[in-house]
Amino acid sequence: MEKDIKIRKVGNSLGVLIPLEMLKNLGVGEDDLVRMTYENGKIIITNNLESSEAKFKERIFRLIDEYMKNEK
Repeated sequence: MEKDIKIRKVGNSLGVLIPLEMLKNLGVGEDDLVRMTYENGKIIITNNLESSEAKFKERIFRLIDEYMKNEK
């Protein structure tokens, strides 16, 4: 998937908005950590799986805690 994206001013920096479809394909969403590298003239963004797994476990434990509180 390719898309031309405009570089925008964000505060004192510059940034790009990543299309939602690309983020979904990468398997990331709001507040997830990704890894950004620069290789051979390309910026590469990859899913930080360790962070995503930890976040998933945290969500599961939170849901279990909420369920247990409601069962009392």
